[in-house]
Amino acid sequence: MTSERSKKTKLPRTFSVQIQITTPKLVVIPIPSKELGFVSMVEFVIIIKNNTSFSLPFSFWGCLIPEITAPNGQDIKPKEAINTYDNESQFFLGVGDSGGLALQAQLYWQSNYLTFKITHNTKYWQPSNFIEYSWTFEQMELGKYQLRWIYQPISHKILCTNPDVEQSNELLEAHTVETPNLNLYLVQPSEKYNAVEIDGICMRTLAQQILTVPSRESIFKESIKLAGIRISNNTAKHLHFSFYNTLFPEIIDANGYPVEQSYASDWISQPNTSDFILANPGRHLTFFPGGSISWDYNERLTLHIEDCMGGTYFFWLPRLGNFRIRFNYINHRNLASVYDEKTGKKKQIENIWTGTVVTPFVEFKLREK
Repeated sequence: MTSERSKKTKLPRTFSVQIQITTPKLVVIPIPSKELGFVSMVEFVIIIKNNTSFSLPFSFWGCLIPEITAPNGQDIKPKEAINTYDNESQFFLGVGDSGGLALQAQLYWQSNYLTFKITHNTKYWQPSNFIEYSWTFEQMELGKYQLRWIYQPISHKILCTNPDVEQSNELLEAHTVETPNLNLYLVQPSEKYNAVEIDGICMRTLAQQILTVPSRESIFKESIKLAGIRISNNTAKHLHFSFYNTLFPEIIDANGYPVEQSYASDWISQPNTSDFILANPGRHLTFFPGGSISWDYNERLTLHIEDCMGGTYFFWLPRLGNFRIRFNYINHRNLASVYDEKTGKKKQIENIWTGTVVTPFVEFKLREK
């Protein structure tokens, strides 16, 4: 007869690790202007989950590798990764725990070639001994790519620990795991309409060309309708589009540099039916997030753009003049349980479009009265 203790000490030999990308499976990035030197950017978050029955060591640096398949089916290899992070990058994940890494992808022109670069996103976390870790893919072109992430363990043999059993360290046979493919479209934007289109969905940046700022003596915020988005449904499907924390604004100055920004929220609202707009086949919708403008105590001009979830993006503009704005539209969920303002009850909304689209920049000008 086998005792309960002997059963408990038998460790599983399966390297059960899950890796996923939190970004929707469709990502659309417009080709930036070569003459103006702009950069198109999109963010990814890679999640690794430990589904085994014991704690395991992990390291993103040197173990996480992106792979891209070109429109012609050929795999594109990145240049040798830049890795300046030391051995302290290793961390442990307990049973059922997850670890995440924020990454930023940049699309830009370099030496007359279109370049796709993925770097660690230091906006969320920057350890003191971190300089840079990046992968660069050169000579990209228009078309549909497939992006996936490969996780190669630190070693083929990993020392694992069962938290339920004392002194139970054993070697586990590790193997490579990978994410599903993500469809990455590099598209030429329409300069006439400031729009990008993919699979029958067209997204266009709208902006007020000239914005008159309030008097410097004013202590109040003035409501504005600075920028928004127009979405055209050129498919045969009836589709809802979510505006509940799905529009992420980006503003650059006349030289192409991002202006200083931050985000704040002191409460989170629940999604309502009004946050989901239906676009019937052949129709379009227009959405402008709430916004305001004011002077702060340091006499800096501040733009406020709401996210429809109770939060606000703040942009501090150093001077009057010309700027450009665009949006990252990011929605993960094709179903939503929302509050119906008419009935006061919960309601299920289906057929919600999912994907990530970076819209083109549109210029606007700030001037005094």
